[in-house]
Amino acid sequence: MPKTEQGRDVTEVEAWVHTHKGENPNNPNMLNTQEATECLGRYKSKFSERNGDRSDPISSPVDSLALYESNSRKPHGKWPLFNGVVNNKEALVKVKSGSSSPALKRQRREAKDLQRR
Repeated sequence: MPKTEQGRDVTEVEAWVHTHKGENPNNPNMLNTQEATECLGRYKSKFSERNGDRSDPISSPVDSLALYESNSRKPHGKWPLFNGVVNNKEALVKVKSGSSSPALKRQRREAKDLQRR
């Protein structure tokens, strides 16, 4: 797994954004296509709704529920973001149960604890 300059693993979202860079490297929010830019914007918005404004949707693990909600609740087929890293069956189980995985809950709790410090 590639590492960032800070020494942590590159997330799936970071890798996807890198492979969809636009013409202006100083504007990471503008990707190589309008569709990619809009998809990422919707994902970031839903991610923030679900995880708080201080959470970073780019350097965090993919939130499959935010991905699902940001893409018109796509029930099957390929997700338009992150090169298929989200397992559709697993995501739909989470959607139906209305909860996220214990690992994601723990990560959010740990992130909030770090923000408080």
